[in-house]
Amino acid sequence: MKERLDLKIVSKTMKHETIKSIRHQTNQPEQLIIRLVNGNTLLIFKSGAFRIMGKNDSLDNHFDVYLLLSQISNVVPEIILQTMTASYNFKRKINLNKLADEPNTHYTAEFFPAVHITKFKPVHVNVFSTGRVTVCGIKDILDCNIIKLYLDNVVCKYFV
Repeated sequence: MKERLDLKIVSKTMKHETIKSIRHQTNQPEQLIIRLVNGNTLLIFKSGAFRIMGKNDSLDNHFDVYLLLSQISNVVPEIILQTMTASYNFKRKINLNKLADEPNTHYTAEFFPAVHITKFKPVHVNVFSTGRVTVCGIKDILDCNIIKLYLDNVVCKYFV
């Protein structure tokens, strides 16, 4: 929003029907953590920067965020999509030790309980033994189709 904010004042004055809770976190980084009734979270930093996190991306939610931010500033901020996270579930157990023998994989069970598929860097694709897959850092939703097609062809060989 291109202006510094007094988060203590903002936390006491911000009101809206879509707000479930507001918490002023004073340790670093100082921020307001605003939980919304739709499950999204709005983080507002004292620098005026903000971040919206969650899986509800309807047009109504964008308007709600603009209404909340308009209580703080007259500047209408540009909301830029940075990255998305997707999840997928094969609903089958997966043998991670064997999957880790595939090219473009990294697996160190002592540090992280999933096989990391490195083929799609900088996107992080993690396959867990439960069949759950998380894909973090997606910038284009169409990339999900490419990643899913790859996983469907490779991971199915390692179902338990």
